[in-house]
Amino acid sequence: IHDGGVQYVLQEMTELGDVRLVYAPPRAVGEFGGEIDNWSWPRHTGDFSIGRVYVDGKPYRPEFFFPISTKGVQPGDFVMVLGYPGTTFRSLTADEMEDRHRWFSARANVYRDWINILETATKGNVAGEIAVADLVKTLANRQKNGEGQLAGFKRGRILGKQRAADRAVLAAFPNAQASYDGLAAMTAEKMTTFDHDFLLDHVRVSGTQLTPTGPKSLVMAFTIAKAALERQKADPDRDAAYMQRVVARIRDRVEREQKNFFPAADKALLVDFLRRARALPKGQQIAALNGIASIDDLYARTKLLDLNERLKMFEETPEQLRARKDPLVDIGFALVEENAAMSERKDRWDGAVLRLRPYWRRTVIRHAGKPVAPDANSTLRASFAHVQGYVPRDGMRMEPQTTLRGLVEKHVDAEPFDVPDAVLAAATEDQLSAPVNFLADADTTGGNSGSPVVNGRGELVGVNFDRVWENVANDFGYNPEVARNISVDVRYLLWMLEKVEKATELLQELKVTK
Repeated sequence: IHDGGVQYVLQEMTELGDVRLVYAPPRAVGEFGGEIDNWSWPRHTGDFSIGRVYVDGKPYRPEFFFPISTKGVQPGDFVMVLGYPGTTFRSLTADEMEDRHRWFSARANVYRDWINILETATKGNVAGEIAVADLVKTLANRQKNGEGQLAGFKRGRILGKQRAADRAVLAAFPNAQASYDGLAAMTAEKMTTFDHDFLLDHVRVSGTQLTPTGPKSLVMAFTIAKAALERQKADPDRDAAYMQRVVARIRDRVEREQKNFFPAADKALLVDFLRRARALPKGQQIAALNGIASIDDLYARTKLLDLNERLKMFEETPEQLRARKDPLVDIGFALVEENAAMSERKDRWDGAVLRLRPYWRRTVIRHAGKPVAPDANSTLRASFAHVQGYVPRDGMRMEPQTTLRGLVEKHVDAEPFDVPDAVLAAATEDQLSAPVNFLADADTTGGNSGSPVVNGRGELVGVNFDRVWENVANDFGYNPEVARNISVDVRYLLWMLEKVEKATELLQELKVTK
């Protein structure tokens, strides 16, 4: 569905599910710069990996693949980014953009607190720090993204420009007022339950919400209860996240979460979660959580947090689960019930969009007098671009490429700027000009990470993985002055394989010649 119903496009795809990791660089290479460099430039990050696809136990042989260019790119070169960008907000009205601004603000503020809570609860405990590392990284990435969205929103005066654009459309086409007012009324209704829905979204695995970042105790409780209830339905009637084709993945996630579970940290996060829930305005309370009197007692009485018991629970019916009288499982069922009410509201809002948006968007396009690209919605898109730098502020010019020289210069023998010894040994003086990352003015957003970057001959020249700080608010509108995506230069990947790993056979399989 494009533009809330202006266009419907049927896409047929074949899913190849057996993908096996062949090579990933050391973490110090793949995450070089950490959160300090995240959403920033210049970058020297080797954020890539290599997988091999299998079908019926044999390596998959596609009809076509992007051959690798050993020549790479130069400033001014044409490139294309092909991928599945997640969500943009360019077709929204000003009221709807203000709603998204509130959401980014809440996310930035809440996640900042949760990061501090997790880091404090695990400080000095190596096992705890490892357990929460993935969640902290996710929260930090989204928190910094939220701050970037807010900064770009203000810098680009996005809300004021959108209100002016809305007024211009309505002045030229008064008949669009009804659809515009309908969207405004829907947005106002969303505000009445915003705080409740924002918090509840962090514990549910449902629909497109597949990576909740709330307390794992609540996430696991919700998942176990929801999975049991959905299994009672015919497969086509299930929530998409619990259909038969993904059951194995859900079970795998239920098992893997144990590695990321650290009781002290989860308790601390749950304390803050409950504090926020109990501070919600009257009428927005999360009823499922009101019965929690003591977190320590809850943890002591539940068996859900034991991996073996949780895997048994995953196979049980709703009746069997309820018969356990497990307090955390019971909270899970209550959360599912509360989520159902929220999902019903969201479905109704989505229905209103499908009814109101098409007329409004057709009017906007008519006013523009030219084609207007629809918002990203996780479907395949191609963005044409050129390799080029940018000027983030007066007196500062960012060059479009970085090299090993900059990587070595950043090295301080401590995370997140700790270059592995093997990489330092290979980065001899004659190698320091080897490329690492590059900028282009492609139109990318969340979901484009991992997208192939190819040249005009269809040769792979890079792998997209980030955007610059000034471009985070690109989700609200493409600005050619600062719209820059960041990619790993494929020559860095090849350099790692050849000079550091000595992976001759893998280079041959990739059909790379000197």
